[in-house]
Amino acid sequence: MVMTPPVREPWMDAAACARPEVDPDWWFATEAKDGHLLAMGYCNACDVQPTCLGYVLDHLDLTDGIWAGFTIRQIGKMRRKKCNQ
Repeated sequence: MVMTPPVREPWMDAAACARPEVDPDWWFATEAKDGHLLAMGYCNACDVQPTCLGYVLDHLDLTDGIWAGFTIRQIGKMRRKKCNQ
């Protein structure tokens, strides 16, 4: 599966997940698979992680994958908390 965000933003080209050596499927692996941990490792060392997190929190149509080092379940909790503030 290849992730296609709703709008391609310039910061996405600087993201660790855009590097040629990474497998895009890692960001859609289940928690029980190695890809999941590899994706989170890349995200945690990524220079654009804060921007990525803001992006996914604002785009409610993004409902799967790893974003900014968080699972979509974790992101859902952050979205609900943000709405309740």
